[in-house]
Amino acid sequence: MLQFSFQYNPLFTCTFQHLFFADKGSALFKMVPTAETELLLRRLGLVFKGHAGVWNCLYNPEAQEGLLAELEREKDLVFRFWVEEQTGAFINITDMPVQSVGSMYYFSNVNRQAEGDFELWHSNTIAQAEQLHPFWHQIQWSEKWLGKKVSLKKGQKILQTVQLESLTMPLNLPTGLYSVGNDELGWNTFLHSKEVGAKKPLALVEVSLVNGAYDEVYTSLVERHFKASRGLVRFGSRATDWRYYIVQKYNVASDRYRIHTNDTKLEFSGPEEVKLSSGERALLFKSNVSIPLSQKITHNFQLRNKDGKILVQRLPVAAADQIIPESHNGISKIFSDIKIYV
Repeated sequence: MLQFSFQYNPLFTCTFQHLFFADKGSALFKMVPTAETELLLRRLGLVFKGHAGVWNCLYNPEAQEGLLAELEREKDLVFRFWVEEQTGAFINITDMPVQSVGSMYYFSNVNRQAEGDFELWHSNTIAQAEQLHPFWHQIQWSEKWLGKKVSLKKGQKILQTVQLESLTMPLNLPTGLYSVGNDELGWNTFLHSKEVGAKKPLALVEVSLVNGAYDEVYTSLVERHFKASRGLVRFGSRATDWRYYIVQKYNVASDRYRIHTNDTKLEFSGPEEVKLSSGERALLFKSNVSIPLSQKITHNFQLRNKDGKILVQRLPVAAADQIIPESHNGISKIFSDIKIYV
């Protein structure tokens, strides 16, 4: 009986991490090739597979000559992937603006920076709000643009320049990140794709085999000592201000309670007597600093009386499925509310 085995090697790898999770990895994400990239992968004989936050673009060393021929023919290959979020919890647990609904992250290996065995595909250790961009099906202008000459560009390449006669401009562009405007009035950066419907993905990832990246891939394949590019995208955990509401079964003087922590830098002010929307009266304690949400909280909070006696050995911690944005006097904060009955 004949047996066949195929050994595929990684051409590039993309890893998604989230600091909310204890092991930093996550099955929170799904990475899907765009329609254009799906066709490109087939043409090049590449396989795209992923599991638990790690995706590999694989090639068959036995078919390496064909891949090299394709690379020689086309030297500006770009692979594009949608990142979809699987649970609906991402905006709650992630350090990102809560008002960014409708925006999408954009990550690329063009401006890569080394971090150990990985290449960060964003400009900071953790993905920032700067990587978020609006998604436009068509360009919508303000009045100040009318009658002005504006340009559409991808990167630094001008695609077209027009005299603006309308406040809307239909788009017929490949999937990607674009800028529109001029040097006088400024530039607006946006993401566009004909594939995206009402439910937008979380992010667009572009892996370009251009310039140095192309040379690395081509030379490594020729010399048969290939070392795959290992891209990394890391998200930070959202920090919230915690509010404990202590609802008493029996009326005890408020100065009898305090919250004890195992962190000398973390304290809770209070108690402050408040009335809840339910009509219940409660004692409110507020954290003096914002606390990152985490799958595994290392803090231990206890409710004690003024003599140090432990009334609640381990207070519950903030839930990741509930955040409360509030603004007061122009200052915005995100709260986690925790109600305790004693």
